[in-house]
Amino acid sequence: MAKMKKCATCGADIASSAKACPKCGAKNKKPIYLRGWFILIVIIAIAGIVIGISKNIGASEIRFESGKSFTANELKKIGNDTAYIGAPCTVIMTVKEVNSLFEMITSKDGVEIRYDYANNRVKIQTLALDKGDVIEVKGRLHSIGTWQIGVDEITSIRELS
Repeated sequence: MAKMKKCATCGADIASSAKACPKCGAKNKKPIYLRGWFILIVIIAIAGIVIGISKNIGASEIRFESGKSFTANELKKIGNDTAYIGAPCTVIMTVKEVNSLFEMITSKDGVEIRYDYANNRVKIQTLALDKGDVIEVKGRLHSIGTWQIGVDEITSIRELS
């Protein structure tokens, strides 16, 4: 036997699966949360939220002594024509790769920590860094490009996780 419910218009008992009330002819509409288009919108909204959150997970943060703070992508939009080039900065980043051949550490959003310059005062080689480690690096902002941000003259580096 079919599940019964009350007609929203006249109150008569009708089958849940009925397209219309046999007494008054009113349409038997599904609740909004059971309609296909509503379910699709909810799925798209949830996917958008998850993608938005995941893009910011592991995003590098560059802080300057002036108190200004940027994500790597925000700083890339500003570009090389800034007063920040050569400025002391602190970078919080998630390690994507440690490349001993080119003597640099990179993040997924394009921050490059170069430790090949003679004026670096910290030996990064002594740290055992792996992909996914979160580190704090203090140095000077060297360059801002479309794909990367360079930091050199490293004064300190430490693992945060």
